[in-house]
Parts: sequence; C-alpha cells; structure tokens
Amino acid sequence: MTRLRITRSAQADIAAAIDYLERHAGPAIASKYADRIRTMVRRLVSFPESGAPRPLLGEFARMVIVYPYVMLYDYEPALDLLTLLRFVHGKSDIREETLRRR
Repeated sequence: MTRLRITRSAQADIAAAIDYLERHAGPAIASKYADRIRTMVRRLVSFPESGAPRPLLGEFARMVIVYPYVMLYDYEPALDLLTLLRFVHGKSDIREETLRRR
C-alpha cells in the first residue's frame, strides 16, 4: 500500500484554507471542503498516479484539483511514497520553489 507523507507546508495550507472558508463561507462549506480533501487524499493513496504529471515542477510532481484549490504532490513509484507538498488556490503562481521539498 502506498505510504503517505504530508509536509508541514501542506498541513498549514489545508488548515489555512479551511479556516478561511469557515470565516468567509461558513462552517458548512468549510466542513464540505474538509471532506473533499480527505476523500481526495484517500483516492490518491489508492491511485497515486491518478494526478496529472507536472514535470516542470519536478520529476515526480503531480497535481489534482479540489476546485478552486490545487493539491500538489510527489509520487515516487520505486518507494511507493506519496508526499503531499502543497494545497494552494488555483490562481496561485506555482513554481518548483513553491513546493518546498524537504
């Protein structure tokens, strides 16, 4: 089974997005997005190569959309390791430096 690693940046991004949604759209919408994020993470663990490859962001970089957000991750098949890197708004300027791999 694919191992999952979530970076501190991704954890902070998700918490900030949920907090923003709770304050600006209400608790019901925030809860809905939290559920959508959990569902997407479960899907990725089951099907780690299902995200669109993003070779300009790194050899193993992939992304999926949780509209209007983008979930960026690395999947290293040889290690069967999925690393959730960032969760950012789709309008963000996403570059390799944004991913903060460490």
